[in-house]
Amino acid sequence: MKRQLSEKSSEEEGPQVEARSARDVVIPLLKGRAVEVLGAAEAQFPDATAAIVAELARLVSEGQIRGSISGEALYALFRRLGLRVRLKTKIVFVEKGREKSLYQKLKGE
Repeated sequence: MKRQLSEKSSEEEGPQVEARSARDVVIPLLKGRAVEVLGAAEAQFPDATAAIVAELARLVSEGQIRGSISGEALYALFRRLGLRVRLKTKIVFVEKGREKSLYQKLKGE
């Protein structure tokens, strides 16, 4: 009877481990702007990004990816796979403690 109870409890614990989504496995490994890159990729290419994240999660669970994934590395991965992820970029100059946009700098303000 104890054996049956322990088997039932171990069966109940198994699905909880699998309930973690692929995104939840990958997110802790992302460093720097990688979360921003992933968010932009998900907004622009939802189906392809889901497949890529699932594959990354599989590699992490198999132990083939151990370290962190930087934003540059994730962006390069998307580029190599043919996905041109567009990121919001802004060029800012700091002059006398104030931020100036490129337009303001060229205008001379």
